[in-house]
Amino acid sequence: MADQQLELLIPQGTVTYDEHNRQTTIDLALGTPWIHERKAYCGLREDLDHQSDHQPIAITIMTAVETCDPPDQWQWQRTNTQTLELELQRNLPHPTVLDSEASVDHRVQGLVHAITRAIDASTPKAKPSDRSIPGWTQECKEAQRTARRLRRRYQRTRLESDWEAYCQARNYKGRLIKKTLRDAYRARARDKAGEGQGRRSRHLCAEATTTWSTTTKPRQTYSKRRSSHPNLMWICPTLQNQRYSDQLTFPPITEQEITRAIGSMAAKKAPGQEGIPAHILQLLLLYLTPHLLQIYNASLDLQYCPAHFRQSKTVVLPKPNKKDRSEVKSYRPIALLNTLGKALESILATRISQAVEEHQLLPHTH
Repeated sequence: MADQQLELLIPQGTVTYDEHNRQTTIDLALGTPWIHERKAYCGLREDLDHQSDHQPIAITIMTAVETCDPPDQWQWQRTNTQTLELELQRNLPHPTVLDSEASVDHRVQGLVHAITRAIDASTPKAKPSDRSIPGWTQECKEAQRTARRLRRRYQRTRLESDWEAYCQARNYKGRLIKKTLRDAYRARARDKAGEGQGRRSRHLCAEATTTWSTTTKPRQTYSKRRSSHPNLMWICPTLQNQRYSDQLTFPPITEQEITRAIGSMAAKKAPGQEGIPAHILQLLLLYLTPHLLQIYNASLDLQYCPAHFRQSKTVVLPKPNKKDRSEVKSYRPIALLNTLGKALESILATRISQAVEEHQLLPHTH
């Protein structure tokens, strides 16, 4: 200790090991003079006790640390479905005729506002904590509280019966926590394994600790690509006088198509800028379908894509096994589109795919 200039931080005589009838100060906390001068507290933390014979020791040091506020996280598993539906019905916009681009945008904004209000009223937000454990349940918390309460009782009475009761509660708590966390990990692993590489990337962007929003001006992007590809606007001579057949027509979008498109979305995929995940739309599909049916068909009739559908959030993820992080190619940009717009895109993509096969618009070698 003298060679390393270490000093004792914990008060002398503090019991740090308690096993049935034996109490010792075997666990020590040491620090350099710089740490000792800035020590605010060093002692036992009973609230961190996990029923081990060794008592947890906490050290608080007064120093300047740069911190950042973590983003708000919704506890989707605790969503009150009944409150969600009632709040949505209370805030849904009144049906009106959608005969202009402005009316379509206004209806979309009203629908998004109603869904957002319903989420705020029915879904709690997680409290950020450095000690949060994925998969931790209220049952685990109750078992932990019971074991701590019985431990404190034994420390007061030192009776053999209280020791036996504490040991039973401690062993049950350990088995319960081990099983709960193992099942939660396996469930997350199954979800990630069944989503594919592309969907895993979208999950990672929501869990990444650092993301960068990117904005690119279309004019600058076009100028760079135009200068790097001077023959970009070259037109094949055989296509200049080409005559095409009559344009294909599509019937109006149906409720079945909307139900199929939203129902087939990945429930836990990261949402876009609006923050509405797909599983919320699936829960509210009965109330949203009439409004979406009118919005989607009006968009096709007016040949207009609502402004809300064109908004996106771009996050940049670092590629694995890249040594030089200063190069642009070491990162992968991913655009997260709004969920309501992705449903319309899915419907149109399905229709185009069916039309291509039905009318044989692609060569046989394709």
